[in-house]
Amino acid sequence: MQYFFDHIFFKAFYPAPSMHRHFAKHMIFALDGFLHCKINGDECTCRGIVIQSNCMHTVLSDKMPMLVYLFDETCKRAECLNELYLKDADYAVLSDTLCGKVCAVLDEKANVAQADEKCGIQPGTDEKILKICGLEREGVLEYDKRIRRVLDIIDTSETLEAGIMSALCKEAFLSESGLSHLFRKQVGISIASYLVFAKLSKTYRYVLAGESVTDAAVRAGFSSASHFAAVNKKLFGLSITELDPVNKARPF
Repeated sequence: MQYFFDHIFFKAFYPAPSMHRHFAKHMIFALDGFLHCKINGDECTCRGIVIQSNCMHTVLSDKMPMLVYLFDETCKRAECLNELYLKDADYAVLSDTLCGKVCAVLDEKANVAQADEKCGIQPGTDEKILKICGLEREGVLEYDKRIRRVLDIIDTSETLEAGIMSALCKEAFLSESGLSHLFRKQVGISIASYLVFAKLSKTYRYVLAGESVTDAAVRAGFSSASHFAAVNKKLFGLSITELDPVNKARPF
């Protein structure tokens, strides 16, 4: 698994996640065979797909692993995914030509000794794939300066405890209802949902850094490992027993 400020890039070894939704755009490629996708009420089989944020979905593969990207909705690359592929639809099937080019990049790197031990992908592969897909646009989206400040605090905070809303309201000079209304209007999701997603992200970052699931979950702001497990199952369709984020990359 490789983390960047606006996306995560990994090979996924999970077998059969249940239907779920969360606040990030997906771009997924079958490294061998085909993907079998369910998005809201539709089903399709393809070699690659882009899935809109907050859509009920699951993706299965003929053969594991799959290559998975998760893009933060507050970044310009997520905006670019919508412009190039989704065009506000729930999903977009990627062409076989594009998928072939992406897989070729990974084949070039497959036997390189310097490959990242945690994901089996050599550093630099990410940039090549993003370029092939037309996703070179970097940076964050422009928001009201109060919302930008709130997002920065959420991103840089070590833990997101229950009292975080009070601190965010103080920084934004807004009441809780005022901040909630402005956040949803600007970002497109409730601030409560965004905080939950951010806690999941932080938990996985800490686990990948070597912490136990329990320590990582509590440090990120969950009350316990079981609380983290329940939220993870709801948002990612995976139970905690299916997770092995150090040796096999999983969704954050």
